[in-house]
Amino acid sequence: MSGRRPPNGIGECERCGASFFRYPGPKRLYCNDCIKAKDRERARARETGDCLDMTEVTTLLQREALDVQPVRQARVVAALYKRNRLITIAPNLYKSHPLQRKFGKNEQAIFLHAEVNAIRIALREVDIEEFPQLVMYVGRVLKDTNLALAKPCVGCQKAIESFNIGTVYYTDYSGSLVKL
Repeated sequence: MSGRRPPNGIGECERCGASFFRYPGPKRLYCNDCIKAKDRERARARETGDCLDMTEVTTLLQREALDVQPVRQARVVAALYKRNRLITIAPNLYKSHPLQRKFGKNEQAIFLHAEVNAIRIALREVDIEEFPQLVMYVGRVLKDTNLALAKPCVGCQKAIESFNIGTVYYTDYSGSLVKL
């Protein structure tokens, strides 16, 4: 039976591995206990003002960073959220752009940084008046796939301030998210 799906109506929780009965309809990924635990985590996050599960965000950043080609040995991605909805996730690229040239910290920093790339894409998705409501998350992944320090450079900080992005978090050396 290896390689085959479980019988209809039986699912395996992606969080704890427990089996559970799945009703027909949209695919459920978690058992009832894990759904209740996630609901409690979200309620606690709403009370503290952090409406996103930070471990989910760091996992997303890590997964996306591993999928991109490194630029000067750096795999950096930036994600922009508005009211807990992902607007864009953008990597650093071996590509130049007028925005990067405007906010670059020096003449050699012409490659498109993840933060500026995310802002560039968000300009097509969100009105500029809504930028103060956005939350940016920046992550960097090392060769050994661990998260590392991803504090935005001086040029990217100027871009973030110029576009008035509400809140910015970045990964630190331990892989935790730190508020800028």
